[in-house]
Amino acid sequence: MGNKKTRFRREECKHFAILNMQEISNIFKNLNKNYWFQDGGLLGYYRNNDFISHDTDIDFGIHIDDFNLEVYNALLENNFSLILTRGNVNNSLYLKFSKRNIFTDFFIYYDIDKNYFYHCAFDNQNRQINYTYKKFKTTAINFKGVNLLAPDNIEYFVNTKYGEEWHIPTQDWNHITSPKNASQHDISISSNESIEIFKKWIQKKV
Repeated sequence: MGNKKTRFRREECKHFAILNMQEISNIFKNLNKNYWFQDGGLLGYYRNNDFISHDTDIDFGIHIDDFNLEVYNALLENNFSLILTRGNVNNSLYLKFSKRNIFTDFFIYYDIDKNYFYHCAFDNQNRQINYTYKKFKTTAINFKGVNLLAPDNIEYFVNTKYGEEWHIPTQDWNHITSPKNASQHDISISSNESIEIFKKWIQKKV
């Protein structure tokens, strides 16, 4: 099937996404690591308990304190293929995996202070974009028969990212620049630099 972007209006794609979510949930449960379901998947769950038809991936957040080589290796061992590495593991890491032709994004969160934290993405000019949230705890949800963890105040999360009109579907959305909590920084890291930084991190951990 290749690694083309897959939209969730196809039932087959929804089925594969559900299988991936279940496996990811199992991985983190077995490792006793905290994580949370987020972004478009979480919005779809909260808005109408379904995937957003024009969405192309599933997204998870994990705090840097819970991300380590054991987590990364467990994903690889379960046949999640790393296809994109962006940022620096110390302050801006973002990883994209693929399995069953479904993309899965992992956004690593970093503390700002005792009340706020952020994760990152990068625009087409390799500029770092930060997305800030008040810190939250996680709570259990069930989405499509899969037990997942999610922010304990889902409405706060979707309102922070999508704004007060989060309940109104739109296809005019840029996942990098449209979020209401996006802030651009004068930091630039290329894909190749990101890959080398991540490789060095793995070598130090082995």
